[in-house]
Amino acid sequence: MIAEIHHKISSSGTNLSDRLEDQLTGNVFGTLRYLPFEEGIAPILCQSKIKINTTNDSFNTLLHITKEYDYVIRFWENSAHGEIDLVIETENLLIGIEVKYLSGISSDDEVDNSTAKEIIQSNHQLARYSRFLDESNTTKEKMLIFLAPADMGLAVLENIQKRNLIHKNIPLALLSWQDIFIKLQEMTEKAQSQVANLIYEDIIMLLAKKGFEMFNGFNGSQIQKVKAEEIYRYNEESTFSWQNKRVITKGVSYDYKNG
Repeated sequence: MIAEIHHKISSSGTNLSDRLEDQLTGNVFGTLRYLPFEEGIAPILCQSKIKINTTNDSFNTLLHITKEYDYVIRFWENSAHGEIDLVIETENLLIGIEVKYLSGISSDDEVDNSTAKEIIQSNHQLARYSRFLDESNTTKEKMLIFLAPADMGLAVLENIQKRNLIHKNIPLALLSWQDIFIKLQEMTEKAQSQVANLIYEDIIMLLAKKGFEMFNGFNGSQIQKVKAEEIYRYNEESTFSWQNKRVITKGVSYDYKNG
């Protein structure tokens, strides 16, 4: 609905296959905005892992300050630096979110500031959006979040961090669709209302259909059904998507040999 309202999807739906990313953005965040901030968007954004320019502590603290509907969410905001998918503004925070689903970064170049004495502005999509946030006329804390499938997100952030492309004043964080899926499962167990529970469950089913379903681990009865010869065991905890057949239980991860 949100994507169609903002003319991302034609009224006839003829361009829907080209706009699946916009549709997913609108479906998830357009639905979460019906909930108070602390029940919808805040716990989701708290799953972001800040990779560049700061740590998570102050960001999460400011997220928890906002209550009820004391925030604004803007979809597909245009600027001189391009169109960013989401802008979320609270009394203390200005958050830009670039969303990816099936497509990759829309623009890049050969700029590499890793050893440069003078910083060169890059045309990389996230570099441009970091400049957009830096130039925003506000004294609020600012944050740029890259929301993407886990494997894509990690690769993009490692590349951009190595090349030192993000504006020095803007923290950059990674949020994965898989992290959102897991957090919504937790939120369902603690839902404050039937309305909240319905919203969580609908988004969970949507993300599962998109291939972002993950497992937090086996329960006691399930783990007994797994044959030792069917799994590899890893001493270090790690998290991968279900498509890679790896699941986690009590800090130990198991990877199926077959299937």
